[in-house]
Amino acid sequence: MNPNHTIEVTPEALSIKEFKDIWLRDKKTKKETAIQELSYVYFMADYMSVYNGYEEEEKERQIQRDVFGEKAWSPDSLVKTAIDKYEKLQATPSMRFLKAARRAAQALITYFEEVDFSDRDAKGQPIYKVNDVVRALGDSSKVVDALDKWEKKVQKEQLEETKITGGGQKGIMEDPDEDL
Repeated sequence: MNPNHTIEVTPEALSIKEFKDIWLRDKKTKKETAIQELSYVYFMADYMSVYNGYEEEEKERQIQRDVFGEKAWSPDSLVKTAIDKYEKLQATPSMRFLKAARRAAQALITYFEEVDFSDRDAKGQPIYKVNDVVRALGDSSKVVDALDKWEKKVQKEQLEETKITGGGQKGIMEDPDEDL
């Protein structure tokens, strides 16, 4: 975002075919549609997206609402291809692991949301046992801590990559916790 609080697409981004295709198909001077679609691509694909806390389907709905408002819109093949490209451009083994860990954490959240101690199986036995749920809750803090460490590891990896390719000085996030 620039000082005028508008989104700008860098020339470097537009040199990538998948992003350029979205940009060029918008024939309007101010490129409002292209900017919205590229914003959608960013929010869907970036590993640091503020929407990563949402479950995948809810994430898509929320981004569509926030970026496009009430206007009916869904991603077409160009937008989906751009999302794939964005994900591939930033993918590292650590990033792929982080993404998988986030999916697993989301599955745990769903599990805890669905626990109902009154649920019974066909034999009348409880489906959810209190001791199992309590144990899982205790272990979930380890999952959160591990996710936190992976987030920091991926951030550090991305910053080091930027430093190597872009040169310049260290940023304030350049040396996250070293206990990874």
